[in-house]
Formats: sequence, structure tokens, C-alpha cells
Amino acid sequence: MEGETLTCPFCGAPHRGVIPSGTVQVKCEYCGGTILVPSSASRCPNHPDVLAVGLCNDCGGSYCDSCLYLYKIKDATLHLCPSCFKKRKAKEVRVTLILGVLCLLIGFLNILVAPSLEAALRGFAIFVFAFPAIAWGVYRRSHLPKGATLRERRSH
Repeated sequence: MEGETLTCPFCGAPHRGVIPSGTVQVKCEYCGGTILVPSSASRCPNHPDVLAVGLCNDCGGSYCDSCLYLYKIKDATLHLCPSCFKKRKAKEVRVTLILGVLCLLIGFLNILVAPSLEAALRGFAIFVFAFPAIAWGVYRRSHLPKGATLRERRSH
């Protein structure tokens, strides 16, 4: 590694510390991302001719910058492989569908057991709200959004 500059694939900052022989990964001092120290053994499983530059935060696999997707959660950004990214997006969709079905059931039950017209109307409103939620969930399930990869983020 002597003479080479190791840069963080996530933020582009150079790694300034000494990297001992045999080290396979280091932590970026700026963004906290895990940087893989290049070796012939760390290759992207999706692109065997390309060196892996980072780890998936969910499965821990080594991937190139074309395969690591950025996934925002609260105050952090995760780096996910295509498979883990798709699983997280599908989980979001599942939550929408479950909420839609629950609203459908609650609304229907409120209509059935409503003691007054006002209560029945509230149940009907909940029942009607469920349809757009379910439709949105079904649409999102068939059109899972594509996220930005590390390579795309750096090119902008």
C-alpha cells in the first residue's frame, strides 16, 4: 500500500493513517464508513473484475461502488447491496399494505356495530381511506424505487 492513497468510497476523504500489513478494512475518520483495503481477494460478487470498495450494512458483503445503494434512516445513511436494498424497500411497502388492510377491517367493523349514524360515517371514512392506502402499496410493490448508488452520488 505504500505510495497509494486510500480514499473513502462514501465521502471521498483520504485515509491518512498507517495501514498495517494484513489489514482488510479501516474506518473513515470523517464519515465513519467502512473502507475495504484493496486486495485480490476482495472483489464485488456482482462484478468479479472490479474491486470491492465497501461493505453492506445489513449483510456485511463486500461490493463495488456500482452495487452499494444509499438508504437514509433518521440521521444516518446506510450502504446496502442490491438484495438488502430491495428487502428494505419491500418492508416499507408491506407496512403500507398492512395499514391499508387494518383500516379496511376497522372501518368495516365500525360500520357494522355503529350505535349511531355519526359513528357509521366515521367507520365509512376509515373504510374509504383504506382503498388509496392499499392501491398505493400495491403500486409501490410492483414499482420498487431505485436508489442512488455510491457511483451515482459521486458523479453528481
